[in-house]
Amino acid sequence: MRLLEDEQWGQWSDREIARRCLVTHKTVSHLRKSIWGNSPDTKLNKERKVQRGGKIYTVNTANIGKTVPRYLYLIKLKNAVSGIGGLW
Repeated sequence: MRLLEDEQWGQWSDREIARRCLVTHKTVSHLRKSIWGNSPDTKLNKERKVQRGGKIYTVNTANIGKTVPRYLYLIKLKNAVSGIGGLW
């Protein structure tokens, strides 16, 4: 719980905190939600720090789990097929 409440450690991914604490990422995720809830205003719910290949990145997690409305997907697909633009 201390790591999640810490300003710097709280920005790290659930998996990284879990690795350091020798627990599962699901445990960290559950604890994070019990502390911060699903408040969209909390910066911690929008960005996480991750380490890949020895480099540290900040990842925007705001859209994880959200779906694209079907009509937007179809418009993007139609434009991509007709050569107007890329799929995303």
